[in-house]
Amino acid sequence: MAAYHLGNRHVPLEIAEGWLRYQHDHVLDDMVIGLGLEIVVEHAPFEPVGGSYTGAQRYSHAFERSHEHEHEHDHRQRAR
Repeated sequence: MAAYHLGNRHVPLEIAEGWLRYQHDHVLDDMVIGLGLEIVVEHAPFEPVGGSYTGAQRYSHAFERSHEHEHEHDHRQRAR
């Protein structure tokens, strides 16, 4: 259910059995929680599923460039 609603908003997703991961967004978090799912904040690699929405890949690269710091971290959320 969450993958459908997030995908319908063209949110890049990493999908695995029992969980999915997306870039942190408090509005999306509220939606996912409203669907009855738990949000887990973590620092982890993000490998979104490829698809016909090519803007997701461009967004991901722009996000990485705009968040360059002297330390490494990841702005991703995982719902399960």
